[in-house]
This record gives sequence, C-alpha cells and structure tokens, in this order.
Amino acid sequence: MVFVCEHGAAKSVIAAAYFNKMATEQGLAYRAITRGTAPDEGFSAGTVAGLKKDGLPEPMGKPTRVSASDVSGAARVVTFGVKLPEGLPGDAARLAWNETPSTANYGAARDAIRTLVQQLGGELSHTH
Repeated sequence: MVFVCEHGAAKSVIAAAYFNKMATEQGLAYRAITRGTAPDEGFSAGTVAGLKKDGLPEPMGKPTRVSASDVSGAARVVTFGVKLPEGLPGDAARLAWNETPSTANYGAARDAIRTLVQQLGGELSHTH
C-alpha cells in the first residue's frame, strides 16, 4: 500500500499511520508507506503533533519521492490530489482521494482520511 501526496508530509502520512493501525488490529497482511511527488524536507509539524495526540507513532525518516520500486509491488496506490510521475509501472490498482480537506484543519483531514482508510480496509479484507 502506497499513499502519495504532493509533499509526502501530511495527508499520506495520516493515511499510512491509520492504515497500518487498522491492518494490525484486523490482522490484514498489508502495510502502508508514505511518499510524495515533490517531497518536503520534513514532515508537517501539525500532522506529527496530531498523530502523537491520537496515540499513533511519529513518522520516521523524512518525506521521500515516490519511485517505480515503491509502486511496482503495491496492492494499491492511493493519491491525494496529485498525478504520479510519468513512467511508473501501472500494475497496482490506483485510487484518487482528491476530495479530502486541507491538513490546515488536522481533525477534519484526519476524519475524512480515516473514513476512506476504513473503507479500503473493508475492501481488502473481502478480497484476501
């Protein structure tokens, strides 16, 4: 599972954190990573603070540009308002979650993303 937003610093980070929590709780064999099309130098401070407040782990490392190796073996590639760079393999099912609120309002963005993650988890649990 690859979640991709422009900067790899906020929406994809929220999605991956909630997806991995759900996958662990439901015993799903999937894990998520977060990527960006034009990565920032660091993760969004508001997103990191929000995840900590929600009891989720702080993201490690720094935002990373999405690559062919990231998407080639992914069960799904989920984008947040971005197009993937040209030339990436197209085997994975791609989803575009373009209508999520701005992370300027962490709570609203988190709630919308968490709902979409839960729907995706439901689909995955029925297919595997």
